[in-house]
Amino acid sequence: MKLSLPKDINAAVLVVLHLPYLLNTDAFISRFQKHIALKCKMAEHRETIQAGHLYLAVPDKRLLLNNERILLGEGPVEYRWRPSIDSLFRPAAANYNSRVIATILSGMLQDGTAGMVAAKKSGST
Repeated sequence: MKLSLPKDINAAVLVVLHLPYLLNTDAFISRFQKHIALKCKMAEHRETIQAGHLYLAVPDKRLLLNNERILLGEGPVEYRWRPSIDSLFRPAAANYNSRVIATILSGMLQDGTAGMVAAKKSGST
């Protein structure tokens, strides 16, 4: 079953999964690619965000956004995870305001709560 996002969508999708550091991330990319028309890849440091792409956060790296670019960083662990959902949602809200659609499909502990509040306050949905 394909997910219903067209590959020519004028948006990018960024995904944070709480994954162990040594996990084979290629398997996750392949799995996503089978079910979605977007180009799926691991996020790369300083890469320009492109519409029609799904970027998966790198295990043990924070996924941040700034000036249309992806930044990967060390930073602190939040709620026992790096990357954390909050560390993605907060800069996304600050940089893109109402252009952000923040979604949490499942969470670990409180991760995502503060980021979702920041996104809502910036006018996103």
